[in-house]
Amino acid sequence: MKVAIVYIYPTDGAHHHLERAIKFIETYNLAPPGLDHDTVVVCNGAKVNDQTRFLFGSLPNVTYLEHDDSGFDIGGFQK
Repeated sequence: MKVAIVYIYPTDGAHHHLERAIKFIETYNLAPPGLDHDTVVVCNGAKVNDQTRFLFGSLPNVTYLEHDDSGFDIGGFQK
């Protein structure tokens, strides 16, 4: 079985999205799941950029998907 953590990262510029992403990453690094997995970051609303790659860079096996934010978070999960 292949396991993946999917994190929807809204890139609309709202400051609270960045704060929540930082909190997720800090918590993850303090208490990693202990199971091999992929990490998928869905950039909802914008292209992947260097800031996003730096932000999530400490997570294992990271891949990035770009989504146009249609359907909001659910649309990102469906993609």
